[in-house]
Amino acid sequence: MLFSRFSPPRPAKKRPIFKLKRIDLLLTDIRMPGRINGWVLAGMARCRRPNLPVVYTSAYSSQPAREVENSVFLTRPYLPNDILAIVAELVAV
Repeated sequence: MLFSRFSPPRPAKKRPIFKLKRIDLLLTDIRMPGRINGWVLAGMARCRRPNLPVVYTSAYSSQPAREVENSVFLTRPYLPNDILAIVAELVAV
């Protein structure tokens, strides 16, 4: 299994993630700087690809975890093997 990471340049003036041709899975923190949070980012991504697997993560979130189909909420801290197992499970679906 091969993983690659995409991080937009700071500050992100546009949303280049949505210009990518292929996204197999989205891993996002719930709390992010700026106007959107991880829930909103995933919703935007799923407008383009409704079944996109999403891993939501947070060490602290003022919002409770939501049940979203084909996704997992993972509380930090977590071990690298935890995230690898979750990614493998979600991508295999």
